[in-house]
Amino acid sequence: MSRLVPFVESLILACPEMKFIVIIDEFDDLDQAFYTGQRGKLFVKALRSLSEIGLTFFFVGSERMDTIYTKHAVDLNAWVNVYLDCIESREDCKAIVVNPLYGKIEYQPECVDSIIDYCGRNPFYMHILCSEIFKRCWQEKRTYVGESDLQNVMQSLIHSLGETNFSHFWADNPFLDEKKNAEGAAENCLVLSCISYLGGSFESLDDLFSLQESFALGISERLSSREIGNVVDCLRRRRILNSLDNGNKTGIGLPIFKDWLAHYAEFRVLPKWRAFCRQRVAREEINEAVGIQMAIEPAFTIPEDDLLVVSQQLIYCGKQKDVTEIRLWLRQFDDDVRIDIAFQLLKRLAERGYVTEGAKLQALSIIEEALLAKRRETGGGAWNIIRGKLDNLCITYVDTEMKSGATTARELMKRLRPGKSGAPNTLSDWMKSHVEKDALILIVDDFAGTGSTIQKGLEKFFGQEGAKEILESYLNERRILCYILYSFPEALQKLQESYPKVEFLATHVFGEEVRALDSEAGIFENEEEIKFAHDVLIQVGRELTPQVPLGYGDMGALVVFHNTVPNDTLPVFWSSGTVNERPWKPLFPRA
Repeated sequence: MSRLVPFVESLILACPEMKFIVIIDEFDDLDQAFYTGQRGKLFVKALRSLSEIGLTFFFVGSERMDTIYTKHAVDLNAWVNVYLDCIESREDCKAIVVNPLYGKIEYQPECVDSIIDYCGRNPFYMHILCSEIFKRCWQEKRTYVGESDLQNVMQSLIHSLGETNFSHFWADNPFLDEKKNAEGAAENCLVLSCISYLGGSFESLDDLFSLQESFALGISERLSSREIGNVVDCLRRRRILNSLDNGNKTGIGLPIFKDWLAHYAEFRVLPKWRAFCRQRVAREEINEAVGIQMAIEPAFTIPEDDLLVVSQQLIYCGKQKDVTEIRLWLRQFDDDVRIDIAFQLLKRLAERGYVTEGAKLQALSIIEEALLAKRRETGGGAWNIIRGKLDNLCITYVDTEMKSGATTARELMKRLRPGKSGAPNTLSDWMKSHVEKDALILIVDDFAGTGSTIQKGLEKFFGQEGAKEILESYLNERRILCYILYSFPEALQKLQESYPKVEFLATHVFGEEVRALDSEAGIFENEEEIKFAHDVLIQVGRELTPQVPLGYGDMGALVVFHNTVPNDTLPVFWSSGTVNERPWKPLFPRA
């Protein structure tokens, strides 16, 4: 964020008459590290620096916004909190109900007031209810809505609404800590279920406490009177519970939510509290077992903070690697020296060889730009667009349908909409019909380590029966392209030497920094350490993948994509098997 400061300063100097606003929705759903600890302080200070030079921020969030402000009140001295959960003006509420179909559907005046009150002047619920009224009028071909019609719609609506329409009442809490937030949501489910069982209101906390027995809750599933009081106070502050009957009772303030709970609290909301209790007991058992194990085992050689830094950089198949998972993988290397070697390799992989989903999307964009540039300088320099597709473009791949190269091709097809796409053996008719139509053939793949897989695929592609002469025409006019997202330099060189008439391009070329045993990588201090690491990797690798103990072609690569692992990468990272008669669990298992 701090990099924006000089840019914003220049922007405001260039446009002194303008005001600039940045709106960030779901601001409080950012990772909690942005609000806590040293990182949180730096983040907030960067926001303040930007605001002081003239950039205004508009943050939209929920219950945690005030907690964030309170935590950083010293730095956020220009912060203004605006709580908005309903429309204040009753006339504006009436306009939301009546105006969209004014002159088409007529409401009984009392009916409009009932809609507003039932939805608590909340535009979201008014929209849902009015939409249901419109559907009913459309089905019954009526243009007048009275009180009896509204009551019928309200009853049917309650049965059709899912819990996602109301979950924020128990799930949104003013806690930054995820564990405390989950605990607060579960406790809200229990208390709201108790209140609903009593008809939507209660007089004393004792009523709620004693009611837990009616739900047949076990001792470990019950809250104390003090804990129930804390939950009720929190729900009051969030305006979910209000004072009723001149302060003699406390009840659910929103009628539509109250009615929904009356039908579903026991079957949909209360089970969330029970599930939380089961998970809590399971966690306690696991923590107890881990505590016993840690008391037996010596302290781990890699500091917790170092493991945390690495884990935060690695998201594989949609799941972030946690410290425990990394520690379990490292323990498989047995002694401290071997564990340290494995950690140094993992650290380098995370820093230099890990390809995020965003980086891969950026690489696809580079390929797209390169293809458009090639189109401008080849033949007529333009696409032939038919029914929204680029008729003179074909996208294919050189491996099987289930491999990552085919997946990359499909992702590019969605972006470019080529006239033809698919496996190489399905292209012959298209190539013949388009040889005189200024067509381009694009072969794509996500990774080239040694280049052997792509080379074999190209051999098969150019060796197709009955297509050699046609392909020769494309080659002579430089209309066959092979674009790769990530590659090693020797792979590109090998391919270019084998097929000089094909135009090869890699959006990113890895260097020695992601070769585990290369002296230029700088992972280990001297040749002795490299040799020791080599012996360790060979020993483990031979038991996992005897043919390629250091990865395909003995590359010893340290490359992992966000959703797959090349077989050029060290097998200790991706291969399952048995080592020293014990099962080996990889950190990045290949599909």
